Amino acid sequence: MNTIDTDSIISLRIPEFRVITENSVVVGVRGRTLSSQKKRWVLSKLKSAGIEIIIDLRAGDHSESYPLACEEAGLRYFHFPVDKSRTLDSLIIDKLLNFMKIISKGGFYISCALGLHRTDIALSLYYLFNPVAKEPPILYGHIRDGKLRYDDIFQRAGSIYYKLTVTDKNRLGWDETFDREFINRKKALIKHQYNYLDVLI
Repeated sequence: MNTIDTDSIISLRIPEFRVITENSVVVGVRGRTLSSQKKRWVLSKLKSAGIEIIIDLRAGDHSESYPLACEEAGLRYFHFPVDKSRTLDSLIIDKLLNFMKIISKGGFYISCALGLHRTDIALSLYYLFNPVAKEPPILYGHIRDGKLRYDDIFQRAGSIYYKLTVTDKNRLGWDETFDREFINRKKALIKHQYNYLDVLI
């Protein structure tokens, strides 16, 4: 896993920038999309800072020229369209395993339009559906006035959960413990956020 120079990325002043950690190690970063012409200069800076791949979570609002801009900056591009309900569950399920592999490997920049809500949803899906994910993500877009709002996260997670076939579960690395573990992880996700909010208060 590449070391990510977070200090140099912080200096870029990316809106909604946050680091993503696993066992206290920085594995990736998140923020707003860098697809606009005014922001694309940042892509080469991310590459220099140790980022290897851009994960674009936008659905119908994604830019067709963005993958080319990433390639020109020496970055790989992965499109993983996510939202709370409009994107087909089957499309997310088809791409879920590759998404999990990318997150597990590290060295990524993940973003939706604002770097908030869909980014929270995607990182939650990684934790809920990946048997090797060790800790829940910290949610930023779903905290309002010091309170956690997670209904749309669980709406999307639930719709995927009920569409998964046995083959899908096996492909993701799950065995017969999945149903019980899914419930436990939902509880852990909520608890983790409230523990984080307690620290902030």
